[in-house]
Amino acid sequence: METTKTKPISKIQDFPSVKRPIIVPTSNYLLIEDWVEFAREKKALVLLIGENGYGKTTTLKKISSQIESSIYIKVGRGEPARHFYSRFLTEVDILNQYNKKEVFKNPHIFHLMDQSINIINERNDLDLILIDEFGNLDKRYISYVRQIWDEVQFNAGMVLAGPPSLMADLLRWQKFKTRGINELLSRIGSRRKVLKVHTYNDIKKICKSRGIVLDSEINHFYKVAPDLRVLQILIDDYKDGRFKI
Repeated sequence: METTKTKPISKIQDFPSVKRPIIVPTSNYLLIEDWVEFAREKKALVLLIGENGYGKTTTLKKISSQIESSIYIKVGRGEPARHFYSRFLTEVDILNQYNKKEVFKNPHIFHLMDQSINIINERNDLDLILIDEFGNLDKRYISYVRQIWDEVQFNAGMVLAGPPSLMADLLRWQKFKTRGINELLSRIGSRRKVLKVHTYNDIKKICKSRGIVLDSEINHFYKVAPDLRVLQILIDDYKDGRFKI
């Protein structure tokens, strides 16, 4: 009697979609976690560099949600500097010392910075500042963060995060002696950490967290997913039956 071989059936379970990704301890997650804690404990200024989809934003948001004494703020693409520093002030001003409407009308960035600095130094419950997509700021205003750091460094650590183009821009501006950039980089020093491409074990952890356990499936996603954001989308499509492995 002949027996026919059947393809292993996936044990996919109904796990959350990419809109609410499960956070797993990938190698980059652990690296970010370590350096965020370093910045917090040592009151240090740290720069995190990683390609889009390497987990910077997801990890920083997760860590911030777990540390009550932290704030997380993301610079919007094309966001005017005055708007960002207005948002920054409203984020640190948890006691609403300043009227939000008036804050966003304030045309003076240095005034917004001074108010933010005063609040941070007065607070006893804030020891970590996370600024994501830092490179979205115009080069004229990136160095302003250094001025904030100089005034709050004994009370809070700060982590700046962005893509590789941010590091390239900073080094180029330093070469051309753009005002304030050399001072910023000198304060960061060797605390520039570059995230690495995801490993097979990273992909395996994420797949299993989404209910995908067969080696053939995990191997496929490892080969075709260029980053973790695309990986989550591919897993969603696979679970929805849009393609087969």
